[in-house]
Order: sequence, then C-alpha cells, then structure tokens
Amino acid sequence: MSMSRQQCRVWKCKSAGCSKSYRCLRSRSRQSFSLLSAIQPCTQCPLCAALLHLSALQLNSEQGKNEFFKNKVIVSDFNGTIAPGQYAFPFQYQLPQGIPGVFEYHEKYGRLGCKVEAAIRYKLKATLDVGGFFMKDLKAKIHAVVHERKDPSIKPAYGENTSTVRLLGCIPKGKATLKAWFNNVSYTMGEVAYVKADISNDSKRDIGSMNTVLMREIIIRGRGFNNRHTIKGEVLKNKYPGVKALEKSEQDLPLQLNVAQPTANGNLISCRYWLDIECDISFAPDIEVHMPVEIFAPQPEVSGVILEGWEGALPWQA
Repeated sequence: MSMSRQQCRVWKCKSAGCSKSYRCLRSRSRQSFSLLSAIQPCTQCPLCAALLHLSALQLNSEQGKNEFFKNKVIVSDFNGTIAPGQYAFPFQYQLPQGIPGVFEYHEKYGRLGCKVEAAIRYKLKATLDVGGFFMKDLKAKIHAVVHERKDPSIKPAYGENTSTVRLLGCIPKGKATLKAWFNNVSYTMGEVAYVKADISNDSKRDIGSMNTVLMREIIIRGRGFNNRHTIKGEVLKNKYPGVKALEKSEQDLPLQLNVAQPTANGNLISCRYWLDIECDISFAPDIEVHMPVEIFAPQPEVSGVILEGWEGALPWQA
C-alpha cells in the first residue's frame, strides 16, 4: 500500500500588477512551496494568499508498505539435472484465514491536484534455482486475485428506532417507530440488496418520504501507522414513499450495490459500508436507523481442484 502526493505545477498569478510565480520543490521526504519572484505578492489575489500560506506549512509526502504474509513452497525437487524441454508442475496452496481481498483506490483532491493511492495486491513469484556460482536463477511473477471470504457467523443487520416527533424540535406530536433489516447477511458488488422497513407513524405529522443513503468510509494509514487519511461520503441515494399520520406501512427498499470497491479489513487499508435509513418529516428532526452492510467481490465458483493426473493446457500451448 502506498499513499503519496502528486508533484505540484508552477502557478502564476493573473491579477493586474502581480507577477508572482510559485512552484513545488521536492526533497527526499517532503515538498514545500517556493516563491520565485522578488516582487511583493498581490494582496487581492486569493491564489497568491493561499500559496503564501501553504509555503509556511510544508506539504508532507507519506508512503507506507506492509508485507503481511509471505510463504515459500517447494513445488518440485529434481535432485540433479533435468533434460531440456518444457515442464509443468501443478500445485495447490491454502491461503491464511482472515486475509483481506485485493483492493484498489485512487483519488485526486484539492486545488493543488494532490492524490491518494491505496492498494492491496498479491503476487505469485516462481523461481527456478539454477545451479552454479555464476549462474542466474530464472524468475517469473504474476499478480493473483484474492477475494475476502464471507464470514458465515455474521447475521443480517437489524436496526430499530422509536422517537418522539417534535415540531420545530420542541413541540411533541406523538411517536414514530422505524424497524429495518436486510434480507441477506452480505452481498456481491452489483447485486440488488433488499431492505425491509416497518414504519409505525403514531404521530400527527406525515412522514414525507423514506430515504436511504449508502455511505462508505475508507481509512488509509501511511508510514508507521501515524499518518491517517479518511475518505468518507455518500455512494448512492434513493427516495421512497412516506407514511401518513397515524398510519402504518411495510416497504421493500431495493438497493442496487453498484460500488467500485469491496469491503476491506486490512491493517493499512480498510473500507466499510453502512446504510442510513431516514424518515423525512417536515419541520421536525428525522427518525434514522444506521445498519452496516458487507459488500464483497464476486466469489469464484471453483470449490476444489484435483491435481492428480492433471492434464490442463499450459499457457504457452493455449
């Protein structure tokens, strides 16, 4: 995983009478703004004022990398030399329990074009140990796709909230109860999740609409786990019919999970989702329920591979 900031361009003030220019100077561990012109900055130019302020702060560039597991497997031992030719050595390997799945995230933000990059990647390296002091080993490397496994012990999320509806935040108009739960334990990216909502509006105020907001929070930690960058925001919103005063309603709230990143539970990178369900009441605080939701990448359909007598096509024969 790495988190870095992009090299800044040269900035020039376009205000009348201002000829200031700025550039970003990089060192091994940090970058800072430098004033190129000797003329006093334009006091009416917000860009000059912002860059002068930043020049005193110094923008740090942080990077972090964590190799959380590494294992070596001897696939075959020749005990001597082998004749020239092409050979295939099938093998299988049991991944450790609880490791996070592959993850990619890229973001640019701010007027200076800074960026954050985060990734969880897996590599499979093969080495052919060539004998001889002056002989170089043969090596090859490919990226492997690892999906985080669903936890079978997790139960479908459930939320409940009973609140007094207060007009303008102070005048009580009765109570309203919102109960909601998911139809499944976890979901796959692109899948439709169904939320069941049970609303009892015992107040004298109408619930104008039922709103759902899927939220995402990505936490990225840099060098030494000290630098923490949090990206939090809405992924998608939906609006559904409300409930009249002194009435009850049961609704199915479908949710299309078109997300770019799956749930991740790494030490340097984590990504979580939750659903906010709101009863929108005019001139009164909303009644809300918050429920976590696990979203995974599509799981492979292969449950096991029998390697004895394996006759699969080789990559160079395809």
